Amino acid sequence: MKTFKIIIIFLLILIKGYGQDYSQKWTDVNYVGDGQIYHNLDIYLPKVVKAKYPVVLYIYGSAWQSNNSKTSDMNTVGAALLNAGYAVVSINHRSSSDAKFPAQIQDVKAAIRFVRGNCAKYNFDTCFVGISGSSSGGHLSSLAGTSGKVKTFTVGTATMDIEGSLGSFTKFSSSVNAICDWFGPMYLLKLDSCGNTTQHGADNSPGSLILGGPIKQNLDKEALLEPKTYIDPTDPPFLIFHGDADNVVPYCASVFFNNDLKAKGVQSEYVQVPGGQHYTNVHTATNFAKMVTFFDGIKNVIICSASPPINVNISSPVNNDVFDSPASIAITASASFSGGTITKVDFYNGATKIGTATSSPYTFTWSNVSSGTYSITAVATNNNNNVATSTAVTVVVNIASVPPTITSPVTYCQNAIASALTATGTALKWYTLATVGIASSIAPVPSTSSVGSTTYYVSQTVGSTESSRAAIIVTITALPVLPTVTATINYIQGAAASALTATGTALKWYTIAIGGTALTASPTPSTATVGTSNYYVSQTTNSCESSRALIAVNVSTPATKISLKAGWNYIGCPITGLTAIASALSSIWPNVVIVKNLEIFYAMANAPALNTLSNVQWGQGYYVKVSTDCDLDWIVR
Repeated sequence: MKTFKIIIIFLLILIKGYGQDYSQKWTDVNYVGDGQIYHNLDIYLPKVVKAKYPVVLYIYGSAWQSNNSKTSDMNTVGAALLNAGYAVVSINHRSSSDAKFPAQIQDVKAAIRFVRGNCAKYNFDTCFVGISGSSSGGHLSSLAGTSGKVKTFTVGTATMDIEGSLGSFTKFSSSVNAICDWFGPMYLLKLDSCGNTTQHGADNSPGSLILGGPIKQNLDKEALLEPKTYIDPTDPPFLIFHGDADNVVPYCASVFFNNDLKAKGVQSEYVQVPGGQHYTNVHTATNFAKMVTFFDGIKNVIICSASPPINVNISSPVNNDVFDSPASIAITASASFSGGTITKVDFYNGATKIGTATSSPYTFTWSNVSSGTYSITAVATNNNNNVATSTAVTVVVNIASVPPTITSPVTYCQNAIASALTATGTALKWYTLATVGIASSIAPVPSTSSVGSTTYYVSQTVGSTESSRAAIIVTITALPVLPTVTATINYIQGAAASALTATGTALKWYTIAIGGTALTASPTPSTATVGTSNYYVSQTTNSCESSRALIAVNVSTPATKISLKAGWNYIGCPITGLTAIASALSSIWPNVVIVKNLEIFYAMANAPALNTLSNVQWGQGYYVKVSTDCDLDWIVR
């Protein structure tokens, strides 16, 4: 915003009395008749006196924030046009603080109509009416060029009167024959990604101010502000200048616009000025000469005479008519020429001719039209070989009974996290039944709690026609069972360990029970440290992974030898562990006679009922009677 203010101040400094490079001048002519300063214009005629002059309207730049800068650039762009023999009409328009868009383009169109309606009074030759402007004036010039045949226009929920009804000359055309755009700001929502010092997408940007609200919250209105929205193959030629060092309006704006014009078949030339800034090094003699050559080239091929105009209009179909594909569209046009006869009417879809009628009523049936949006015009030719083009009529051909594009089947593992279903189409409607039921605009999220298949249905609506429903089958696959494992594996500390094994499909090994990343191979336990390590293993079937089976690996202290003498011995168990007598005393069992603590005992000679010492407690002391000397190895199990 600060940069734009600096430029406005700079432009105001440049506003000064224009030198005597004209033969006649009218100042502060009110082209609307309301006496407002923002509806004034100045008229300059070249020094060389002629009966009539081709005319170019010029619009100053101000980020749409000035309502009285019409003398700007008259010593640069204006001088070049006057010296080339063009009458120059420099206009004021309402600023963004005076009124919101589309007031500004309505002012421009009123000024164009004023020029056409006063051609005799001011010696204008309206066979050629060009328009030019710099910065925001370049935008308004371009908008006038692409919307020359537009009255009202709708984007989304926004409808605007682009033509307006200002002034006393509403029966005259507001179209122009050629446009010279000097670094106009366009594609406002894309500019901030091109590199500049002005945030065009900001809530207080010039674009937001002219729209009357934050630009990002007024997307439909912003689209109506953009000249690209109205591009039509019948638009007049464009010449666009932009400096590649412009840090106020990045030159990508003009690149985008030039590309869109050419894509729609409109004649356009883009001149990228190396080192050119915003005005500086762009408003140069070389570029002024190129502008004059451009206007001369268009002017010199226009066939214009005093003969009455050709009137041509499309009466059927009407604008925004809707058809179903494959469509058969009957086109009817009226054409008249009071100075002679109409020899033919050609019908066009965009820039492509689709048919011809040579007698009234001028009709043509366009058959087998596929789905899409089309712009239809009628071009009438008279007996003098002059032509006129009707206002374009937009027609929409819907997709008839073609369901949206889907992915089916959709498969999930049981209890997996599911995403909302997706389909590619327009105005999707979701159902749980194939032919009836209540539609939902929200895509369903399948449940994965139960194994089995569920079918969902989706249609698309184009215009007023809903397609048939596409079926999306969602299948929930059961998780495989746990792999078969040896749940507990025992090692003595320091013993050689083997890689763990399990029986299953596509095994995955982990070191934690839930989450984590699967190991790249079956792990081999470490036996360096006494204790228990847990490992987990799952199996995968049809991309579904089972729960994880636990394998506990116990590492025990190595055997400790105790020498026993024949007869009674008092021994102490290691402090940790729990095991059966047969395991604990296995190293001396053949020699054991009695094992006894202070209360109970185990005797080899006793009947089983009297063998009351059933296990050895780790960390306790015991009396052991052996028949011969032997060594006791405590084996921790």
